[in-house]
Amino acid sequence: MKRVKITVILMMLCLTLVVCAVSISGCNKTDPNTIIVAVVRDQSSAGAQKAQEKCLEEYARAFTLHNPDLQVQYEYLNVLPAKTDGYDCILASGDDVLRYIAGDLVDLTQYMKKNDVDEAQLLPSALDIGRFADKNGEKYAIYYMPFNYDRTVIYADTSLFAQACVEVPSINGWTYSEFLETLEQLYYSTNNIRYTGIYMPYYMPYVWQYYCNMFGGGWNNGKSITMDTGETYNALLRMLDVYNSGLARSYQIDQKGSATAVCAMSMTYACMPWHDGVTNETLELTRANPGKNTEALLEAGTLKLLPLPAGDDGKVTGNANTGFIKGFSVLKSSEKKATAAAFALFSVSDIGQKILNDYYGGIPVKKALWEQDFWKKGLLAGDNAKAVLYGIDYDVRDDFVQVLDGDADVYNKNIRLRTIFSALMQRDFGESNDSERAFKIYIKDFCLEAEMTIDGLSASVS
Repeated sequence: MKRVKITVILMMLCLTLVVCAVSISGCNKTDPNTIIVAVVRDQSSAGAQKAQEKCLEEYARAFTLHNPDLQVQYEYLNVLPAKTDGYDCILASGDDVLRYIAGDLVDLTQYMKKNDVDEAQLLPSALDIGRFADKNGEKYAIYYMPFNYDRTVIYADTSLFAQACVEVPSINGWTYSEFLETLEQLYYSTNNIRYTGIYMPYYMPYVWQYYCNMFGGGWNNGKSITMDTGETYNALLRMLDVYNSGLARSYQIDQKGSATAVCAMSMTYACMPWHDGVTNETLELTRANPGKNTEALLEAGTLKLLPLPAGDDGKVTGNANTGFIKGFSVLKSSEKKATAAAFALFSVSDIGQKILNDYYGGIPVKKALWEQDFWKKGLLAGDNAKAVLYGIDYDVRDDFVQVLDGDADVYNKNIRLRTIFSALMQRDFGESNDSERAFKIYIKDFCLEAEMTIDGLSASVS
């Protein structure tokens, strides 16, 4: 009996050592053949954390199968480390990687050819998430390799289109004029219930970006925010008119009954439709927003993903969801940069893409894989997978990094700009009378506060 127990213990010890080689912290960090990777653990549930670990262990096994002399060790943390010593790689979101972008990361382009990575085969909009200028604002390089992608789309509840006898727009694209016409057709009341076209959260930057990029040439000039002047301001007046006409609903805006209207569509993220910045609406109002009700609509077979409307001139624009996008970076403090880069770039190989998509989901960054079915699941199943790709090459980041490129404090300033935007547009303007006069005041206030933040001064909004 004792011999059996000893045998079992030895077998368990051997299994532990094998697992340690690919995933568990506590192994030898000084081993030149062991790549140390910092990862933020999934804290949503015990089951989700296990699924994350299983996925990353499988990724490590696939990598070491191609590189038998190497091992991978993951350090699962609640937050990414402030100090990079002792780590070779980080797995981060498109937001969190900004913590390290000012001097802590390695240019991955120098390792791409050796690791059979062809930039032309990867989604340009995704690569742009990891492409930054140096501290002088001059040399551009890829410091972060995203392996998945998400973007702004429109979700439609087709049952409400049928109820209003309105044709559902094509997944192959539609124009802004067709968008407005559809909104008007979906604006009506029956049985004391107000219906309207779309839930369009005005306090989320991606809504503003859509209008600024589509009709105003962008909301910045590369150095400062320019939303309060010229064609960009006129573009935002188009947005304001949609709200003031009651054709769109948004938290804290009530025009012609829009505050409690049931919406046929929602402008939101394809893979994170529930993430629109507001969580304190009633359950009834939440259900009246297709973006917050996708699972029920999917089960009922009445959920349809639509691309953002193109301009009447054919112009296409969109937004990348940097909070969802995940990828790898190699740290300058690493003494194993070449092997760490090989590990990071393995994420855009065919096998790496498939393994990581099993847990992280989203759109594959490698374009050749779009025809395959492994990623076409859940919200991206069926025709939704085709619609989500429409105009994807023209996306931009959904934040303020464009005016901070090369800034050593890009991470904190970007957060600050988002906070100021939310404070002025949601808290202050949302409590005003929604007039053009109030609108212009708050836009000017934001531009002034933004300029102070960009210049490194303390803004007054809190």
